[in-house]
Amino acid sequence: MRRFKHRTAPIVVVLAIAAGGAVWAGCGDDDNSDNVNDQLNSVTNQADDLKEQASEAVDNAQEQANEAIDKADKELNDADIPDKAQDAVDKANKELDEAEDQVNDASEQAQEKLKDSGY
Repeated sequence: MRRFKHRTAPIVVVLAIAAGGAVWAGCGDDDNSDNVNDQLNSVTNQADDLKEQASEAVDNAQEQANEAIDKADKELNDADIPDKAQDAVDKANKELDEAEDQVNDASEQAQEKLKDSGY
């Protein structure tokens, strides 16, 4: 969306300059009213062309953005990140269970040694 703003800003400036030129051209003798009307029509046509080009640029940008989103979704789904994450969680849980078993075994052995030593 930032690109759209950056692309439309120059178009708006061009339209403003063209409109200002049309107004400026209108200042002066009334004898040139046909010339001024022709220039105003020309500016209006240019503004319409620029508006159409801006609309096409927006449509193209939207289409490219949608394609990029679709591609990213596909790559994310192809990566099987959730499956890999679940595998890592399962491995961590297994290691945790093994560590708990080792602690329990060590605790039992320590209790037996204490019992054997008379405490």
